[in-house]
Amino acid sequence: MRKPCFLISPMHVSALLNAHDPKEKIAANGGLDSAIGRLLGIVGELSKSKSGSELFFRFKTSLRVQENRIAVERRRYNQRCRTTTRLSVNFQTVSGQVWRLQAG
Repeated sequence: MRKPCFLISPMHVSALLNAHDPKEKIAANGGLDSAIGRLLGIVGELSKSKSGSELFFRFKTSLRVQENRIAVERRRYNQRCRTTTRLSVNFQTVSGQVWRLQAG
């Protein structure tokens, strides 16, 4: 049986957060999906082993923590996107009003 890895590397989450274009985001998300897939494969192996029951319980707890971290980071990322969009729209509105005042 393989030795389980209990953590999804922060590198996976950081790559997703630092991606600038859709191709980078797709690649980063693929890496994260691959890591989660490997972890789920380990779950299958551990659940079949009676001696792995405590290890399986620790793994499930660790997986739950990692899923929560990912959810938090996704919420933060989405909030940053909303804030950036809002600032961009506000800037365009204000700059348009200033331009109209100068032109008028």
